[in-house]
Amino acid sequence: MPTSLLNMPDWWKHLLEADQRLFLFLNNKITHPWLDAIYPWWREANTWIPLYLFLIVFSIINFGKKAYPWILFSVITLVLTDQLSSQI
Repeated sequence: MPTSLLNMPDWWKHLLEADQRLFLFLNNKITHPWLDAIYPWWREANTWIPLYLFLIVFSIINFGKKAYPWILFSVITLVLTDQLSSQI
C-alpha cells in the first residue's frame, strides 16, 4: 500500500476502493460495440447545445420573466463548474 494511503482516514480508503471497483466494473463488464460508438459523440460539448437551447426556450415560454434569474444562475453554475473541474 502506498504511503499516501496510510495517512488517510478509513472512510476515505473505502471510498477510493469503491470508486476503483466501480470504474473497473464499468470498463470491463458493461461493454458493447454500440456504446463504444456512442460515448465519444456523447462526450462532445457541442452535442448538448440543442438540449440547452430547448431548456432555455422552454423556461422562457412557460415562466416568462421569472425564468431569467434561473437561466442566469444555471449558466453561471455551468461555467464555474466547468472551469473548476478542468483546473483541479
